[in-house]
Amino acid sequence: MPEHLAEVDPGRVTLLDPYMVNARELTVSYLLRLDPERFLYGFYVHSGLPPRTTTGYGGWERQEGARFPGHFFGHYLSGLAQAYATSEGPTARELLNRLTVAVRGLHECQTAYAELHPGEAGYVSAFPIEALPAGADDVIVPFYNLHKVLAGLLSAHRYAPGELREDALLIASRFGSWLNGWASRQADPAHILATEYGGMNDALYELFARTRNPDHLRAAEYFDEIVLFERLAEGDDVLDGLHANTTIPKLIGALTRYTTLVEDGALLRALSPEEQQRLGMYRRAAESFWRLVVEHHTYANGGNSQAEHFHTPNSLFASAMRGQTTEYGDNSTCEGCNEYNMLKLTRALFRISEDPRYSDYYETTLVNSILASQDPSTGMVTYFQPMAPGYAKVFGHELDEFWCDQGTALESFTKLGEAIYFESPDEVTVTQFRSSTFTDRVRNLRIRVDADVPAHEVVSISVEAVDDSEATPARTVRLRVPEWCTRPALTINNTVVDVDALVDRQWITISVHAGDSIEYRLPAAVQVVDDTENHDWVAFRYGPVLLAAELSRDDVDSTYEAGVLVRMSRHTNLHSTVRLSNPSLWKRHVRENVVRIEDGPNGDGRITMRFALNNVQAEWQHSVLEPYYSLCRARYATYFTLVDDFTLVDDADAAKK
Repeated sequence: MPEHLAEVDPGRVTLLDPYMVNARELTVSYLLRLDPERFLYGFYVHSGLPPRTTTGYGGWERQEGARFPGHFFGHYLSGLAQAYATSEGPTARELLNRLTVAVRGLHECQTAYAELHPGEAGYVSAFPIEALPAGADDVIVPFYNLHKVLAGLLSAHRYAPGELREDALLIASRFGSWLNGWASRQADPAHILATEYGGMNDALYELFARTRNPDHLRAAEYFDEIVLFERLAEGDDVLDGLHANTTIPKLIGALTRYTTLVEDGALLRALSPEEQQRLGMYRRAAESFWRLVVEHHTYANGGNSQAEHFHTPNSLFASAMRGQTTEYGDNSTCEGCNEYNMLKLTRALFRISEDPRYSDYYETTLVNSILASQDPSTGMVTYFQPMAPGYAKVFGHELDEFWCDQGTALESFTKLGEAIYFESPDEVTVTQFRSSTFTDRVRNLRIRVDADVPAHEVVSISVEAVDDSEATPARTVRLRVPEWCTRPALTINNTVVDVDALVDRQWITISVHAGDSIEYRLPAAVQVVDDTENHDWVAFRYGPVLLAAELSRDDVDSTYEAGVLVRMSRHTNLHSTVRLSNPSLWKRHVRENVVRIEDGPNGDGRITMRFALNNVQAEWQHSVLEPYYSLCRARYATYFTLVDDFTLVDDADAAKK
């Protein structure tokens, strides 16, 4: 049985990074402003119970019109549970109170529904069972909505205390058994796969891992899209035209099947040799899918998709700059749910492979997509992040939209510390350099990281005893060498260490003791991102941080509605064409042409890194680039089209003739 890295219990990690702490606190405050009873309104109605409130919530949770009832409530459950796991005092008690109301409400509804419909005992939902599998009466993607509730119950089981924890698992277990029975009664169970069902296979495999109930394993298998997995495992890029947020969770589920069966020796031995060999296909499918998405379908901020779909490989420029200004047009790149799910897949792949490529992508996407999705003054988040110039970020409303991306944000911003540290019996692996602490009470050691990379290249790491009892003599720590770092340097207790002798596959391995002080230098440089089909459509990163230019603050709140209640940024005629001489040469010398200058306030009043453009025509000579993630109330550009000025002159002269 292979030994994989273990995820660290969130209560052992304390975030200290000010930007992340603020992001989390805004999200926790939002969770505490929401009423679980209003989310339960539809569940009560469809269970034959009187609701406890006069109305439910609106937006995607509304009771009529095109809607996704229960989906946001499921994310709410997960957000409450995750926030509770990393909170203390009155805040923890308030979070637990709401989680208790939510879980016990579901228990009541499930019990009442079973009394009314004994043949469907275990079903619990905010919509009628007749909507399955593909929707009815304006209920959209019902299994997608049910998945969020199941995942929320599993989060409650993981983090809640005592009886509440067991109640959550009981509800989930009954639901999983019902689902297996329901699917087995369908004339063609495969028709489940014809609609968006979220991460249903992932959640059911996770449920099986906790219950060992074979009904839950069989229920999960109904949601495995084997033909897709086999094509991906062979390396075929079959993504063109697929709905991105439908597809990514399928591969998370494939990998969860692999890890669930491989990491349990008894389960693995129970498989036939043929089944064991076939199990590797699920892992290969997930690995191949990740590689295809990241290498051929991903923008500079780590995001993917346009109009919620994958398109032809290596067509990112064409997808983002097609000139469509209505419906889901150029303003619909990089849907937030996709990045939430890509990070979930990335974290799971890293845990079983320890490949630093996954940590590099995780860092880039966390900073430039997840953090960039939130307004750091309100906590509200985006649905899309336009990569075409001149659009603004559009942030959701608190109470009358409840988009899917608002739901995933509840989870993302209550687990910001989850991928900083990993453990094995012998080592602690530090993959992300964000100010935080990691506590190992068994060995009586606490590791503290103080960092603000890439703004400051020095990462300070201190090791101390948790209390006065005896600490374990040594603890092995692995430090990631980010792919963006120009040349790392390491000093331990004021002694310079030969880094070159220690680096292995982008990892530095050291032994630490209580009292040790480590200085880890990670210098950054500006890099050009020009990996689309148009190599003169470029973005710039400083270390892992994507840079952007503010183009205007005019009319940034101008929106229109597309899809189901999704507000979209309106088009403007702003551009990001940069005229210069010889784009290829200019890119080769980008470190002289995009230069860091003194930090200063951006248009939102936050002090940020700033960068100037050199050797460009006059209209850009006084422009300033800044971190994209912290730019909010502005129309912006993350990509710039480099145009040879002499070509422009030649074209103009030709037109006159």
